[in-house]
Amino acid sequence: MKFLLAITSALFFTITADARSLVKIESDVTVDGPEITLGAMVVTDGVEERYVRRIGNISLGRSAEPGGVRKFSGEGISKQILAVAPHLFIDIPKEVSVRTAANEISGKELREKLEKAIRHRMTWPEEATTLSNWNVPKILAVPVGSDRLNVHFSPGEDFLGRVNAQLEYVDPESSKTFRVQRTASVEIDVELPVLVASKPLRRGAILTSESTQLEKRSLRGLPRQFLTDLPDVAGERLAEPLSEGRVVLRRHLVIQNLVKRGDIMLVDAQTGGLEIRIEAKALENGSFGQMIQAENPVSRRRFQVEVTGEGRAMLSLPAVGSDQ
Repeated sequence: MKFLLAITSALFFTITADARSLVKIESDVTVDGPEITLGAMVVTDGVEERYVRRIGNISLGRSAEPGGVRKFSGEGISKQILAVAPHLFIDIPKEVSVRTAANEISGKELREKLEKAIRHRMTWPEEATTLSNWNVPKILAVPVGSDRLNVHFSPGEDFLGRVNAQLEYVDPESSKTFRVQRTASVEIDVELPVLVASKPLRRGAILTSESTQLEKRSLRGLPRQFLTDLPDVAGERLAEPLSEGRVVLRRHLVIQNLVKRGDIMLVDAQTGGLEIRIEAKALENGSFGQMIQAENPVSRRRFQVEVTGEGRAMLSLPAVGSDQ
């Protein structure tokens, strides 16, 4: 009888202890960060600290995107908990919904930030540009704490016509948080005075103030070789005839090499949001808009650049992390 009483007493105390050792998870929980761990979800009562740590380290995988939800089987979660602490009492619903915490950025705010980035990067006069037909997310859910917006444009973007941008919200204080990326676009129209023929001009005609004039035109659809100032080309001869009112382009002029083989050029290079200027040696002659081979005089690395002026060229580099 004493033996049975001892067993009964031991069993009673074990059940009582287990009843106090409770692990509970609500049916709807919210977590923060790119990984779901039970430490951010469970409520424990009477559980030893060593088991609390073990349970808290159990991972359910990646979180949904900010504002999104992942659903898990309560039975599956229970099995993972019992694998590290089989003696605990578990209170978990049949299904658990795990939502990722988020802040919401309105479409209006996104548009304002994108416009600011465009006007900072483009070289056109602000008063000459019109931005229309915006395509930005109506609402963007971003990780809590991600308050920095990075805007990425295509390498060599001229900010004319349909301009696409990659919007990326990041938390500058954490490398482990989500990087939320979305695309946006806008139509940019630019109207500037460009050089046009004021009368029919024959091949070989010399450009003067009497034969040309400036007229305001939309730059959309115009080749980038249009001219905005007569003094730059006054006295040049036409390589082909032009009708009255036709826009004068650099390719209409007798070809003039702006860069000669062996010249040391100033090359403007762009990569992501960075703009740098380097020196490079021209390996061939080049006129405006022509692609030529160049060489870094120090590393001897060769690359192609576009001639943009006398002794000047441009190089577009892939953005950091780009597949290009």
